[in-house]
Amino acid sequence: MSRYSIAATLAILGLAHSPATASCQVRPAAQILREYDSVGYPSMSDGADPESVARFRKQIEDAAARQEELAVELLRSHPSHSRVPEVMTCRWTLLCTVSHDGRRVLEETAPCLSKKATSVALRKAASAARGRAALETDLPFEERRRLVEDAIAAAPDDESVGVCLTGLARYHTADSKVQRELVERFGSELEAREWTGPEVRRLRRLLALVGQSIDVGFPESASRGSGGLPDSTRALRGRPLLLHFASLPGADAFDREIAAIRALRERFGPDGLQIVSIHELMQDETLEGLLARLAALGFTGPQYVDAGGFDRSLLATTFHQNETPLAVLLDPEGRLTAFCFRLEPLEPLLERLLRPHRRRRPI
Repeated sequence: MSRYSIAATLAILGLAHSPATASCQVRPAAQILREYDSVGYPSMSDGADPESVARFRKQIEDAAARQEELAVELLRSHPSHSRVPEVMTCRWTLLCTVSHDGRRVLEETAPCLSKKATSVALRKAASAARGRAALETDLPFEERRRLVEDAIAAAPDDESVGVCLTGLARYHTADSKVQRELVERFGSELEAREWTGPEVRRLRRLLALVGQSIDVGFPESASRGSGGLPDSTRALRGRPLLLHFASLPGADAFDREIAAIRALRERFGPDGLQIVSIHELMQDETLEGLLARLAALGFTGPQYVDAGGFDRSLLATTFHQNETPLAVLLDPEGRLTAFCFRLEPLEPLLERLLRPHRRRRPI
């Protein structure tokens, strides 16, 4: 990499030193990397209470911020170092997974795609990072899809990019046609890989259920509420039914799930949508304890508790999945219409299903 191209890249990224301070700020690469490698992350929270969870998250955020800073320092001070692609990949991954700032990653990586400005290794790392970052943005779905597919083309051997594609199908669309297109186009290659193989196979099994009638009993150890709830999905036919397999209370996504469920119930409940949530009972928790935690978090509405365990739960035996949250939409006849591992992508489908004759307001 030429000196000119290095300087151009750093200037575009906004990472260059000013001439007056460059000489006194540069540390040896070995020193930066020793500090980078010594950054430690907590393995688990001290407890499940809100204070412990908040402290755990803060420790992760602080460690991530430090590694992000050191990655920039290495690129700024030693842009030709062989570990630059590695540490910048870590920085961009942390910006996605901890800060959820995909747009910032897209901005930082764009200059790194230039053949004149960066090394082959850094271009490949930047391309892969853009695929991961796409999933942490509010860009239109087709734009996210393009970024992921471009990343696969640029870094076909990068396992994390394959995970992005399965993530696109699982978390960012509830359109089974699009999900099938993604699986058919890339599924055979991804199925042979260690990380993505199990996800692709589970996705195929879930897609095979689309259009089929789903008639299952709700868990026996259910909390059916004061008015009583039906014991099977068949008893709820006649109106659309959304089965919500909830995350564990206290998980990162749980607060968002509570808000999303409330929004869906308020928006589509008057149009006939039924929502039933199913919570998994962990081995180290009592039914009473779980219900108390749900009540404290403000989770309301029809809900059941599944004590079947990892392999015998309704989620595993009927839908062949082991990850939550999962939302499964059944039509009034009980046929599986759509699914998604987030609730928000279901909204356009629910709008079409429940309000087919509603005219748009004139602009």
